[in-house]
Amino acid sequence: MSYLGVRCSTVTYNTILDGYGKAGMFEEMEDVLADMIEDGESLPDVFTFNSIIGSYGNGGEIRKMESWYNRFQLMGVEPDITTFNVLILSFGRAGMYKKMSSVMDYMEKRFFSPTVVTYNIVIETFGKAGRIEKMEDVFRKMKYRGVKPNSITYCSVVNAYSRAGLVGKIDSVLRQVVNSDVVLDTVFFNCIINAYGEAGDLATMKELYMQMEERKCKPDKITFATMVKTYAAHGIFDAVRELEKQMISTCESSGKKRLMG
Repeated sequence: MSYLGVRCSTVTYNTILDGYGKAGMFEEMEDVLADMIEDGESLPDVFTFNSIIGSYGNGGEIRKMESWYNRFQLMGVEPDITTFNVLILSFGRAGMYKKMSSVMDYMEKRFFSPTVVTYNIVIETFGKAGRIEKMEDVFRKMKYRGVKPNSITYCSVVNAYSRAGLVGKIDSVLRQVVNSDVVLDTVFFNCIINAYGEAGDLATMKELYMQMEERKCKPDKITFATMVKTYAAHGIFDAVRELEKQMISTCESSGKKRLMG
């Protein structure tokens, strides 16, 4: 492009920055950003902002992320909801829960309403860390604020309860989901089938598998693999063989549809 005299636009720079960031090539990323700033015409925008701090956040470079967060604002580039989600996710991965919560507080002061994505990040972070009470507080706050949980929210909560061995609370989540208008997808069913399988509740696991058919939600390889593993662990090999037949049949049916499509 340079050889042909084609100038880089902000979109071009952002694409290159994102590529270097995802590859963890931070030095090259900063060199391109310096060129972008020096260019004077294609100035950094909020997408540049989010790409840079997201790259450092994903790489665990929290100090760099915070430094660039401040520097972009000095350049006159203001954060948006995606920026705050990136910060929350990065602080959560680093186990910096106080900073994660402080971002949420800052958002409220600046009149940025947390979205379902924001809440899902926090719920999953606390759930994975085994901080069940904090997760539940955020989950309640989410519903109180009128932000509707989705399939991802419920999966995170179920996974957290499953890891903590709180099967009774999984029952409560399942009742909430059934009484809501949440569209249940294969990912959710895989999550909850695995939870009951891990708990040794084979009857509920089988019932949920049947519900998938009733809701026209097709099982996938993960569904079958989860159930086969559970039945095999309990020595119920007739069920294993039956599931393996169903899995082959489902895969063949899907293959034919792809060929016809």
